Amino acid sequence: MKRHLKALIGFLILFSTPLFSGEVTYKEWNRSSGILIVTYYHGESSVVECMAFNQEGKPISGGSARPDAGVARVIIQVPKKYVETELKLSCK
Repeated sequence: MKRHLKALIGFLILFSTPLFSGEVTYKEWNRSSGILIVTYYHGESSVVECMAFNQEGKPISGGSARPDAGVARVIIQVPKKYVETELKLSCK
């Protein structure tokens, strides 16, 4: 129930605020597998690439995806020690 509520709130926030090209609009963790799913709005890109950085600013992982209607969901496999920590993201 809690998970569905979080998804609904994220969905409402996503569609109630204006989107700007080149913006991370949502982040979601899959704790058991150490996957961070980044929703990124670009608008016109054919491929979106995202990189995750630890607290020291060092890159720890990355991923890429093709957008559909300008929105890409990039899957990033994160080392276990960084799961559910606040990571800096850079997407283009």
